[in-house]
Amino acid sequence: MVNLLFVLWLFRADGALDKLVGLLSEADSELQIESIWCVANITAGENETIRVAKACAPYMITYLSGDNHNVQVSVQSGQVTSQ
Repeated sequence: MVNLLFVLWLFRADGALDKLVGLLSEADSELQIESIWCVANITAGENETIRVAKACAPYMITYLSGDNHNVQVSVQSGQVTSQ
């Protein structure tokens, strides 16, 4: 499981949002689910939430109509689901 403090620190680094969006676009559903979890936790805070939501929303909307049930549930709940 990804350490949330590390994710928050990483997010403040240059290019971190681009990296997170890149992980959302990976073919590996486990990486997608972990990335969704990161997005859900970041956007639950008060900083940078609009920027994160705008960058990640297109991927998450696409996943709702995808074939992977665990990814769909993760998008809907903002939580990691088991594979």
